[in-house]
Amino acid sequence: MRALIIAGGKADRLHPDSSVLPKPLIPIYPSLPMLELLLRQLIQHNIIDIAIDIPFNDQILRYFVNYYSKLFGLKIQIIEEKEPLGTVGAAKFLDLRDDEILLLLNADLLTDLSFYSIIEHHRARSNAVTVVLSKKTLRLPVGRYGLSEKNPDKIISHWMTTKVEVYNSIGANVLSGHALQVFKRGEKIHFPVMVQRLLFNASDIGAYHGSFSAYDMNTPDEILLARQAFSQNPDIFLKDSRFLNQLNIQKSVEHKAPQIRYSGILVQDDSGNYLFQKRLDGSSVMLSTFGGEVDTDESHLTAAVRELREETGIEATPNELKLIGKIKITDSNGLYAQCAFFF
Repeated sequence: MRALIIAGGKADRLHPDSSVLPKPLIPIYPSLPMLELLLRQLIQHNIIDIAIDIPFNDQILRYFVNYYSKLFGLKIQIIEEKEPLGTVGAAKFLDLRDDEILLLLNADLLTDLSFYSIIEHHRARSNAVTVVLSKKTLRLPVGRYGLSEKNPDKIISHWMTTKVEVYNSIGANVLSGHALQVFKRGEKIHFPVMVQRLLFNASDIGAYHGSFSAYDMNTPDEILLARQAFSQNPDIFLKDSRFLNQLNIQKSVEHKAPQIRYSGILVQDDSGNYLFQKRLDGSSVMLSTFGGEVDTDESHLTAAVRELREETGIEATPNELKLIGKIKITDSNGLYAQCAFFF
């Protein structure tokens, strides 16, 4: 059983967060990036033959994939997109046999779905593709009118509200190797286009829907919902009690008042270059972001505005700074610091 994680998207809707970190490395919880959570879920399902599709020359993401390979004792195959491949094109580089089964996952998916269940569902029905769907209810705006086709100056109907139930793909799919015959190696193709071609060829396309939760983390609001869901019930997403205990320790630290508060600001010029300052660390010179300690009567945000003005002369309003994230650090002496970084 093989799995392919699609992590090659640009994530424009998450800018500026995704301009600092590749989307799969944006945390779902402190110290837990999306990609790591997905890998841990695959491992707990005994799926260890894993490939990851990444953008061309993304050195940060490549470094972390190699790090996770060592951390989990896996040999993760990296498929680097020299040209964009869409949401399924990378699967062709796995050279699957026609009877092999592939679990295809988007890197921005948070779900408590049983991978065992969808794989067995797919295998039992001999589908070319099985699409995992979640049901959503859409409400059309109040005050809809219908016009006569014969006489468009006449209103023939009116309704106040309408509910429409639709099924959306959650970004988890199962493929049989022969389904990949409908496109060429190196072709940029998105998953819905492949499904359309298979339907044209009268292939069997299955649907799986049931009782599970799923979050497609491709906007800031959806990431916030996913983070809330995970923090409230982490054990429904991960069964690794030892690892969850480590997360619980981090939770308990959050309620302790920090002894030091720090705000850092990442500055980018119009050419896309990041600006750093030189600082002396003993006898060594090091590069760092702009920033400093938060005063007693300040928030992290107001301190960031002040530090930016003092260290660079740049005048910014609080609304112009975007929070990238917060980290909490405890050193060997028990000194606890809370650091916030802005862009």
